[in-house]
Amino acid sequence: MKMTDKLVTIGTFVYSLRAYLTKGRLESEGIKCYLLNENFRYGIHLNLEDGLELRVKQEDEERARAILNQIEQEFGKEATTDFEVDVKKILVPIDFSDHSINACYYAIGLAAIFKAEIRLFHSYYLPVLDSSMMESSTLISTTIDEHISNIKENAENNILHLQKKLEAQLKQQNITNVQIEYNLSTGFANDEIYREYKEYKPDLIIMGTGARNEETKKIHGSISAEIVEHVKVPVLTIPSIPGYKDISSLKRIVYVTNFDESDFRAIHKLLYLISPFKMEVFCIHVASGLNEKWDEIKLEGLREHFKKAYIGPEINVEIIKSDNPVLAIDEYIKQNNIDVVAMVSHKRNFFSRIFNPSIIKKIMIHGHTPMLVFH
Repeated sequence: MKMTDKLVTIGTFVYSLRAYLTKGRLESEGIKCYLLNENFRYGIHLNLEDGLELRVKQEDEERARAILNQIEQEFGKEATTDFEVDVKKILVPIDFSDHSINACYYAIGLAAIFKAEIRLFHSYYLPVLDSSMMESSTLISTTIDEHISNIKENAENNILHLQKKLEAQLKQQNITNVQIEYNLSTGFANDEIYREYKEYKPDLIIMGTGARNEETKKIHGSISAEIVEHVKVPVLTIPSIPGYKDISSLKRIVYVTNFDESDFRAIHKLLYLISPFKMEVFCIHVASGLNEKWDEIKLEGLREHFKKAYIGPEINVEIIKSDNPVLAIDEYIKQNNIDVVAMVSHKRNFFSRIFNPSIIKKIMIHGHTPMLVFH
């Protein structure tokens, strides 16, 4: 660069991912770019008061700003608020099935690391008796009351037994910084779990999605998928895998990116959650072949972002070309021995949920790998 060339700042970026994506796009259009503070290491916690300044030659400013406007329309606006990451409260919806108990053990593993409390939550359904049943001579009001009382009592006994079992596990592992409490309610599971989420305000939800047969598996998967659609905190779903896989044995995680603004928050949360573990991180984007040049630029930006935001082994970032995202992700998981798959849940309207079930829901119902969903 000549001494007479004047540089102008066209943008300051809180997140390095956006900076590298923008730099790559401008340079692909023949505009030379310079990043100020490029060597600043964010580690796993971003300092929101600092940022990367993107500069271009003054003669390129007008063309660069026009491209920036185009990028914003394609990529979305960068959010900079409501970005704190912490795990102090973990909500675990349970139904006392094996996969539900597995979810509790995963919760214990994470709670011990983050010094978080755990709330077990169970909702039970009280049957509505119709008039024909009420008129039956064999069904008197006392019997009805006893039946309802038995349902409540069984629910409370079961959750109390589970609490004591988990507390014994804490004692056995010499974990002293985790408290376990529980709550019960009556009603439909999806409605009651969401209500509990609103009241308890957890930082993380862990829930099982498995079942003994395909029909109930769809029901459990649908409940989990509906919770994922509506909450705003990370959700870790545990499928019906045989036995508990110790949290420290999870070694490989893949983050599935769609190259949008959700990546900023999701990647930051992901790196925070896995920071206590020595995990190998993979990142993939499933593309159909359209916009290949722009996808490659975004991919390179993501690769550079990981170098700055993640202190650890190099993260494998790649594009997979396929017209079937679910199949492509499933094959990648199998081929690379992935222990956890991480994705972002995108809010969709009513009709798209009916006619185009989300990739997350499909993997949740048919997959056999724990899934970490961000928002």
